[in-house]
Amino acid sequence: MRMREQGVEMSQQRAVCLLSGGPDSVVAAALARDAGFELYGLYVDYGQRTAARERTQAEATAKWLNVRELRTAQLPFLGQVGGSAVTDDSVRITNETRQLEYVPFRNTVFNSLAIAWAEVLDASRVVIGSIGGPWITPDNSPTYFEALNALVAEGSRSTIEVWAPLGHMTKKEVISTGLDLSVPFRLTWSCQNDADVPCFECNNCLDRAQAFEALKAVDPLCLRGPK
Repeated sequence: MRMREQGVEMSQQRAVCLLSGGPDSVVAAALARDAGFELYGLYVDYGQRTAARERTQAEATAKWLNVRELRTAQLPFLGQVGGSAVTDDSVRITNETRQLEYVPFRNTVFNSLAIAWAEVLDASRVVIGSIGGPWITPDNSPTYFEALNALVAEGSRSTIEVWAPLGHMTKKEVISTGLDLSVPFRLTWSCQNDADVPCFECNNCLDRAQAFEALKAVDPLCLRGPK
């Protein structure tokens, strides 16, 4: 896509956005869109129990974001190696299983795929919806992204920044930012248990519900309050 500024034809900068169908990823992508980037979306199916639902919501949010192209990466091996309740259907995810929700090296794998596609597209940014601490995963913190960007600078032929615009925000601040951006939260999905409606047992459901409640806002996805 091209645009003109003061009579000079310029190429619009591109960004590859990791879209999970969740509220964090769409808020981060919306910030990139509103900063003037042309968006390309990447959804990753790694064997998580909610993969089908997440993909549906990723497609819906991609349309709202006016994403130029949405691609899906199939990574069954990441789920097959195990080590996480997110990919183990025998484990019911609750507010007591937070430490078991870490998927080994997931963000690094995801970012690597996005960076590779960004090189091909000549994109200048990779956008991920990682939010503020406490970080139960080591590949979510600001120091991790500093190290990752140093690695990209060393190991890529292109100038690409991995950007986590929500990295210092709480869930409440993320939802507030999304409301300011008119993000259609009805198109997002947070629940980590494979159900038709939010379970209000997993940490994602509880964190989301508490954020909306703190803002005195109504979550359009929720049919009932938390237990």
